[in-house]
Amino acid sequence: MCLSLVVMPAVADGDSFSEAYKDTLTVYGNANLDDIIDEDDVEYVQGIIDGTEEETQFADADYDGQIDESDIAQIELIIAGEEDYLVILDMDNRTVTVVLQIIFGLSICSGLQEPPREMMNEQRI
Repeated sequence: MCLSLVVMPAVADGDSFSEAYKDTLTVYGNANLDDIIDEDDVEYVQGIIDGTEEETQFADADYDGQIDESDIAQIELIIAGEEDYLVILDMDNRTVTVVLQIIFGLSICSGLQEPPREMMNEQRI
């Protein structure tokens, strides 16, 4: 998954994408809004759960409407590169779930077809 899909520049007319997020990594899991999904986000979500940090929109990493331990689990999957999906806020202020599973093609004549090697070796967030 390419980061360019989720890091969005400001829109020229300013109407399509919120000014509040114009320079922000708009991936649910970027809990502390520092544009990097890492252990700091895990700690931030734990702080929200404990009542010591303020809620942010992107703290709800699994996008289920609650900020809880399942969000920490999703952030840890993102950090490990093992997430099945990402939830992002796109340039039209729509919340979009991006499924990241690679689906292998089946062919009757040749059996299982593997994806190109470059896809299998591609770095993830």
